[in-house]
Amino acid sequence: MNDTINGIKLSIDNIIKISKDNLVNLQLKNVNIVLNTLNEDIKKINDKLNNLININNEIKIENENINNYIIAEIEIKENNINKDIRIINSYEESSRINQFIEKNEVLNNEKEIKKCIIKINEKVIPFNYIHKFESKGKYTIKYIFNNNIKNTTYMFYRCALLTNINLSNFNTSNVTDMSYMLDGCSN
Repeated sequence: MNDTINGIKLSIDNIIKISKDNLVNLQLKNVNIVLNTLNEDIKKINDKLNNLININNEIKIENENINNYIIAEIEIKENNINKDIRIINSYEESSRINQFIEKNEVLNNEKEIKKCIIKINEKVIPFNYIHKFESKGKYTIKYIFNNNIKNTTYMFYRCALLTNINLSNFNTSNVTDMSYMLDGCSN
């Protein structure tokens, strides 16, 4: 009789354990479904925010008297597709990358450079030092400045894939330092 009771108890314990495991697995599956849905929603929100940023930048461009800009060309080859390609720089960004620059030399042109609006093939992109190009070919990059920048130190430092830079519409009347502006532009 005890063996039968113990057997029933073991069976009940196994059923409870299996039920708990199934419940946990079901909960995890539901959590994963919810997380995937949230991730998709976050991506959609980010896309909409980027669109709003682009629209805002387009409005800024339309409202500005654009006479202060640099045009550069870049050539993307097969081995550069979907890689982080440096398209602009700043002194501070360079100093984070290159530890040989001493802290007491910081000139801080990052705020000025971040004020520029970047267009690639006439499409405004959110400001970033790097860009992932999705296909090979030649691209035109336009850097539009809404201010008379004072410091262009390291602006295109190690932007190695830039093939041509036209500075004829760049207002340099307030620029006091152009150190290393094109250093490392090997093309």
